[in-house]
Amino acid sequence: MRECTINIRKLFLLILTYIMIIMHGAVIWSGVIGDGYVNLLIVAIIALFVIIYFNLPFRKSFLLYCVLTAACYFISSFMNGIGLSSGLNIKTALIIDINILLASTLINLGKENAVTLYVKMIVFFAFISIVCFACQQAFGTEIFPTNLFPYLRWGRGHWGYLFYSYTKDARNYGIFYEPGVYQVLLNSVLYILFFWNDMLLVSEKSKQRYIIIVLLAIATTASTTGYMSAIVLLAGFLIKRRGVNSDERKLEKRILMIVAIVIIFFCVDYFRNGDNSYLSMYMFGKIEETTITTGAVNYNSSGGARLFIVNQALEALKTNPLFGVGSINLSNAIADEFWSGFGTGNVLFGTIATKGLVTLLVTIVPVLYCAYNNRKSRIDFIVFLLVYFNTILAQSQLLYGSFVFLALIGNIKKDENNKAEDENG
Repeated sequence: MRECTINIRKLFLLILTYIMIIMHGAVIWSGVIGDGYVNLLIVAIIALFVIIYFNLPFRKSFLLYCVLTAACYFISSFMNGIGLSSGLNIKTALIIDINILLASTLINLGKENAVTLYVKMIVFFAFISIVCFACQQAFGTEIFPTNLFPYLRWGRGHWGYLFYSYTKDARNYGIFYEPGVYQVLLNSVLYILFFWNDMLLVSEKSKQRYIIIVLLAIATTASTTGYMSAIVLLAGFLIKRRGVNSDERKLEKRILMIVAIVIIFFCVDYFRNGDNSYLSMYMFGKIEETTITTGAVNYNSSGGARLFIVNQALEALKTNPLFGVGSINLSNAIADEFWSGFGTGNVLFGTIATKGLVTLLVTIVPVLYCAYNNRKSRIDFIVFLLVYFNTILAQSQLLYGSFVFLALIGNIKKDENNKAEDENG
């Protein structure tokens, strides 16, 4: 009976980890399954079943959090004359609640096993994506059989969704609809490998291999946000390792060698291909504000689009700083400047504009407090903050499950220490 229970635990650990990962924006989740209310309800029911079946701890403060965030969304909508018919965006709050539910359930269910499985699963997909991306660049997309990589008329148009997805762009999407989303998970693994590697139930050689795979995957995403987060993580890691003996600094040397190779590759690519290089298309092009015939910021100029949201947030602060101007008003402003349904990212200032400062703080402060309370040192918390805010300045989700997961990892050691004190005392 005990052996059966252990197998069921591992099975649910695997299922919940996969669900939390694909809910970041995998093509199979966003384009095939869909994030409708029914599917979100099913995910919540699975997590709650696991909590009840394994008698896991469930904090009443989580229910309070759900009520407060939902209340903020309702207040913002009614204050802006929107009501329940449109612009409420309660699904956004529900997804955040489910992300927290999944991450906390995983931590309580698996402890170090949950952290190890999370890292292994993302490294597994990262390795596949590197191999597939290399084949795509060397032999073209014709190498992928259409029966294994079916075309999905969704989003930008994707081929494949189970183990690798690609578009017409020369970027590594992993299994996600956007490389900027993929890098969120990759950098979360890098954070664990750099600052919480004692939680991983694998050998030191495996940890080093994981770092190399993740760094290569990040490099191939061509994501400016991903590069900035990786640089912050590397800097924090090197600062943390300053006191280590020179004989033990082989890892740092290998990491720096990989970074140097990537930099050399980008420089050679830039000098050979100019405007068609990775740096020009996916970095400089995002920073420079190019215009189209309508005078609006180009779709490729995501930096300019995100600055537009900053301006809208500043205007909203003048009108209603506490609960924003509502989603419909922001959507209309975006449609006037760009076109209807245009994606701008920058959920940080987007939330300030639509839902106000109160909603923003009620949503993110509890999780940031958990990260602070569970920190190992000052440097790992500072790195967490920098990576988190760098991400939400660019992406469209305020609390990815990966950030909640990282914020709660420290609970594992605390629980173990408390259990040891109870046994000894």
